[in-house]
Amino acid sequence: INLNFDKQWLTDFPTAERILDDAPYKIIALIDERFNLDFEYEFSLKNNHEIGSKKISNDPKFNKNIKGDIRSIYRRNLKKLEFDTDSIEHLLKEFDSNNLPFGNLAFEFYSFDLDPASMRDYTENADALKKILKEHSGIKVFKGDMRVYDYGEPGNDWLGLDLKRIQNKEWFSNNQNIGYVFLDPIHSVGLIEKTNREGFINNDAYSLFTIVLEKILTEFKASRSSDRSKWLRFNQKESSNLFDNKISAFKTIVESTNLNDKEKKERLLAEADKLEERYEDDRNTLLIPAGVGMTASVALHEIEKLVPRMEETVKSLPFKKSIITEQVDELKQYTEGIISVLRKGGNKPLDLKESVNRSFNNYKVKLSNRRIKYDIVINSEISTIKCDKRFFITMLMNIIDNSIYWLDTIYRKEKRIYLRAFKEDSFVHIMIADNGPGFKDDIADLVRPFFSRKEDGIGIGLYLIDTIMMKYGKFNIITDKARLFDIDVPDEIDGAVVELIFNKNQ
Repeated sequence: INLNFDKQWLTDFPTAERILDDAPYKIIALIDERFNLDFEYEFSLKNNHEIGSKKISNDPKFNKNIKGDIRSIYRRNLKKLEFDTDSIEHLLKEFDSNNLPFGNLAFEFYSFDLDPASMRDYTENADALKKILKEHSGIKVFKGDMRVYDYGEPGNDWLGLDLKRIQNKEWFSNNQNIGYVFLDPIHSVGLIEKTNREGFINNDAYSLFTIVLEKILTEFKASRSSDRSKWLRFNQKESSNLFDNKISAFKTIVESTNLNDKEKKERLLAEADKLEERYEDDRNTLLIPAGVGMTASVALHEIEKLVPRMEETVKSLPFKKSIITEQVDELKQYTEGIISVLRKGGNKPLDLKESVNRSFNNYKVKLSNRRIKYDIVINSEISTIKCDKRFFITMLMNIIDNSIYWLDTIYRKEKRIYLRAFKEDSFVHIMIADNGPGFKDDIADLVRPFFSRKEDGIGIGLYLIDTIMMKYGKFNIITDKARLFDIDVPDEIDGAVVELIFNKNQ
C-alpha cells in the first residue's frame, strides 16, 4: 500500500504528538483497493510496566483479505434496508466483482481511558490530555492534506460510537479517542463531498467506506477489551472473584478460624451452603429468559421482515401459490424455533437426535441462502442426554449461529458445519465444528461476557453456554490439533471447534 501524507494535522496542537504517543491503545490500519488489510495494534502503559504490553504486527490472523468480512456486513445492511433475497444476491454478486470504490485507505486511531487510576498509569499531565480530547476527540477524514469537514468536529459522532457504547459496554465513547482517516485524493473520487461542507454524499461508496471503518474498529474493540480487562484486574477496579469463589473463600476462613463453639461453626458453614444453593437456583432462573430472549429475538427479527413480503405476495397478480407456500414454510420454521425454547423442559432425558435436528431446522433458510452444508453424526449407542431442552437448544442454536456468521465472512467453495456426538469414558460428548476462519483470541476472552469480534455482537452467547454447561459438565473450545485428530474431526473442517461434555447430573 503506497500512501504518503504529511502529518499537518499535528500542527493544530503542538503537544498532540506526545499525547498520542502516550495513548494506551493504538492502531494503524492500511487497506488497499483489493481489500487486503495490514493491521497493527499496540497496548502499553508508559508509567506502569508491571501490567505488561501487547503488540499485534504481521499476524496472519489480522493481516489478511477482508472482502468476505465486508461482504457479510454489507449483506446485513441490505437486509436492514429491507431488500428482498433476490435483490440482495444480485447486489452481492456485483460486490464480488468490484474493488473498493475509494482506493487505498489508512487509519490511525488512539484511544484513552479517563478514570484517574488509569490515567496515572500512562500520562503525567491529565489536565492537558483532557483539554486536547475535549477540543480534538473524534475521527477526522483527510483527502491528501485537505481535511473533509465536518468529520471529527465536536459532537459529530459520525460512526455512532456513543450508541455502540450504550448497547455494549465493551465499546468506547467518541470523546475517548482521536482518529484520522487518510484517503488518496486521486482514487477516492467515489466519495463525493457535499457542497455545504457536511461530509460525503450518502452513496454506495460512502456505505462501503463506513463498513470498512466499522470492521477495523470492531477488531480494535475486541483487542482493546481484552487488555482493558487485564488492566482493571491489576488495579483491582473489577473484582475477579466470582460468587462461587467468594463463598469458597468464606468457608475456608470459617474452617481455619479457631472457633471454640463447634456448633456455631457448623451453622455458619450450613448457611454458606444455603446461600450457594440459592444463588445457583436464582442464576438458573435468570438463564432461562436470557437464553429465550436471545434465541427468540433472531426468529422474531426474521418474522418482522417476512410478514411484509407475505403481504406483497398475497396482493400480487397473478397469485403465485409456490411463493406463498415457501414463505408459509419459512414462517413455520421461525415459530417452531421460538416454541422449542419456550416449552418447559426440566432436567429429564431428551431425544438427542430430535433436538439436534430441531436446532439446525431453526436455521434452515439461513443455511440455504448462504449455501452452507451440515453433517450430523450421532453414534448409535447414544439416544438421550439429561438436560433442560430449552437450555440445550439455546446452546446449540448459539453455536450454529456463530458458525453461520463467520462462514459468511469467507470465500470458500464448500462451507460446512459438522456435528458429532460420541461417548468417551462413558460420558456423552457433542462436538460442533466448521471450516470458517476459526478463533483469534484466548479462551478466557471468548467466554467473557460482552467480548465479541462480531460487528453487531453483544458477546453473551459463549458466556451463556459456558455458564449453563457448569451444571451439566464442561464447555470446551478446542485448539489442540492432536485432540481434533483423536475425536475424528475431518481434515477439511479446519475452523472453530467446540465441545459440550455431559458428565454431571446424568
